[in-house]
Amino acid sequence: MKQPNIKQVSNNKEKGNTYKRIIEKYNVAIEAGYYGEAELIVYAFMEDRLRAMLYHLGAIDRRTNKNINDDAIQIIGKKKCINDISAKREVIIELMRIENLEKINNEYSKFLKMVFEKYVKRNELKSLLKKVEEWCSYRNELVHGLFNKDIEDLHSGLATHVNQGYKMAREIDCYVSKIKSI
Repeated sequence: MKQPNIKQVSNNKEKGNTYKRIIEKYNVAIEAGYYGEAELIVYAFMEDRLRAMLYHLGAIDRRTNKNINDDAIQIIGKKKCINDISAKREVIIELMRIENLEKINNEYSKFLKMVFEKYVKRNELKSLLKKVEEWCSYRNELVHGLFNKDIEDLHSGLATHVNQGYKMAREIDCYVSKIKSI
């Protein structure tokens, strides 16, 4: 297995410290108008919270897993690598599908049904994930075509875009907290 270039956190205390310091960096970046740095932080925040959601939904066995587990494969009908934000979103949407949950009748599908009937409103989460998809589309256009963009147009919308992303990441975090508390 490939070793990471940057040491990973080893416990929740370290993760909490990392979160605190990075969110402080986000606030400094926003205040100074460094929206590119803030964008990077927001994107990583979303990725982390979507991974946490998959973990607390029981779709991955460890927070560092790159693939969904057998229970999630059984629900969605195929193996899935979750190395990018799109794949994480897609797996969550598949785990919410009523028809996927009804075709399998086991403890895991019962758990997911309970989560999405009592704790997490499917339509609200699905709407949020759609907004995340749209946000990521703008972000990808920005990152992959930065030097081909009109600088004035770029600057006119970037602050709003970054702030919207941060708000969505916080919403995802709220869902994670609900699911985690079950």
